[in-house]
Amino acid sequence: YLDVEASDLSLKASAADFLDDFAKAAVMADFGFGSVEGKLDTISLLINNAEGSASMTPNADGTIHLGLNYNSNDIDFNMGNNRTFNTDKLGLATTLNYTESGNDIFEQLDPTLTLMVDNGKFEYSVLPLIEIPTIRFDMKRDSIHLYDSKVQLGYSDLGLEGEIYNLSKYLKHEDLLLGNLNFVSDYTDIDQIIELTNGLGASDSTEVQAVEEESEDNPFIVPLGVDVALTTLIKRATYGDAELHDIGGKVTVNDGILVLEQMGFTTSAARMQLTAMYKTPRRNHLFAGVDLQLLDIDVHELIEMIPTIDTVVPMLANFDGHAQFHFAVETYLKSNYEPKLSTLRGAMAIEGKNLTLKNTGELPVILDNLKVTHKGDLIVDSLSCEMTVFRNEIDVYPFLIAMQDYQAVVSGRHNLDMTFDYHIDVVDTPPLLSIARLGLDVKGSLSDLKYSVTPSRYANLYKPEKRTELQSQTLSFKKMIADSLKRNVKE
Repeated sequence: YLDVEASDLSLKASAADFLDDFAKAAVMADFGFGSVEGKLDTISLLINNAEGSASMTPNADGTIHLGLNYNSNDIDFNMGNNRTFNTDKLGLATTLNYTESGNDIFEQLDPTLTLMVDNGKFEYSVLPLIEIPTIRFDMKRDSIHLYDSKVQLGYSDLGLEGEIYNLSKYLKHEDLLLGNLNFVSDYTDIDQIIELTNGLGASDSTEVQAVEEESEDNPFIVPLGVDVALTTLIKRATYGDAELHDIGGKVTVNDGILVLEQMGFTTSAARMQLTAMYKTPRRNHLFAGVDLQLLDIDVHELIEMIPTIDTVVPMLANFDGHAQFHFAVETYLKSNYEPKLSTLRGAMAIEGKNLTLKNTGELPVILDNLKVTHKGDLIVDSLSCEMTVFRNEIDVYPFLIAMQDYQAVVSGRHNLDMTFDYHIDVVDTPPLLSIARLGLDVKGSLSDLKYSVTPSRYANLYKPEKRTELQSQTLSFKKMIADSLKRNVKE
C-alpha cells in the first residue's frame, strides 16, 4: 500500500476558461512543502524543502504549453536494497508543447529540460558507486548540452562539457547518436571504463553467441549506434599495470570503430604519441592499426610493454640502453588479442645512441668470422634501422651500426619462425687496424645458423639511404582512419 506524509504544504493556483473549454484553459500553480515522505512496498522517497510552479496554457497555433519549475534540497530515494539515489540539491525546468499532429512523441511534445544536480550519489548493485559533484545540462527535442559537469565513477573522476545531438533519430533507430565533448580528468581507471562500455548497442546475434560459447576471452567490443568525439585532458590514468600521465588528444567512437588520434602521454618508460584504430566486427576477428612513436625508451621496457616486438625484432634483446621507436602496424586479432600473423603488415624504425651490445649468443661467432677482435660488450655509438613486416616476413633494409672502432652495414630478411638470411659488411675501420674488408652471410635458424664469409657488398664509407616505407605505411593508415570515419557521413 502507499503511505505518504507531508508537512508545511502550500499551494496557490489560478485557472481561466477551465469550465468553458478545457482545451483552451489556462492553469497556473505555485507550490511548496517542508517535507514529503512516501513508501510503497520496498520503494521509499523523502524530499525536503521543495518549491516550484506549474502551468498549462494554450498557444495561438493550437498547441498546449505545459511548464514545470522545481527546486528542492535533500532527496533520498530507495528501491529495494540495491538501488539508491540521493542529492543535496536538485533543480529542473521543463516545458512541453503538446500537439496531436506530430509524427512521433518528440514532435508531439517538443520537450525542453534544464537540469541541475549538486552532491548526488547513485548506488546500484551491478555498477560502481556513482557520485555527482555537479551536473548542469540543457535538453531540447534533438540535443543535450552539458555545462562543466563532474561525475565520480568508481575511482575515476570525469569532467564533461559539450553537446550530444541527433537524439530523436537515434531513439527511433534511424541514425547514430552524435556528439562532441571535452573530457577532463585528474584520474581515470581505463580498465573500468572499458568494462562498463564493452559491447554497448551490440545485438546478441547467433554468430556472437556461438563465438562466446567457444571462447572464454572477453575482448572489448566497441559500442554501436554512436558517433561521439572526445577531446581529452587526463592528468593520470591506469591501464592494466601501466600508469599513464598527461594524456591529451582526440578519442572517437564511431559505430563499432574506436579511433585515437595523436594521443600524447607519458609513462615511467617513455614519452609517447599514439594514433590507433580498433574495429570489432566479431569477437574472434578484431582489427587493430597502430601508429606509435616512443621517445627515449629503455629497450627492455619496450619488450616488456610490447612482447610481440621481441619476435619481430629478435636482435633487440641483445641491446641495453635507450632508443627511439616508431611503428606503423596493422593486423587482425584473435579474441585474446593475439595477432593473426597472416594479416600482419607494417613498417618500423629504430634509432639509438650509446647503446650496449652484449657480447653473448651469436655475436662472438659473427665478430670472429669478420676478423674483428673485441672482448666484452660493445658500445654502439649509433644505430638507425628501418624494416617492413608483411605476414610472416620481416625485411631489414641496409642500416648502419657504428661500434667504437668499426662501422658495419646489416641487411636481410628473417621470418617469424625464427629463420634468418642476413648479410653483414664491415665498411669503415680505423687505418691502423688494416683488416681485410669482408662480408658475412648468416642463414638458418637460431638452433642451426650457418656462416659464410663472402666478398663485401657495400663500398667503404657506405651510408644507407633513408627509406620511405614507414612514412608510406603511416599515410596509408591515416587515410584508412579517415575513410572509416567518413563511412557514416550522409550526403
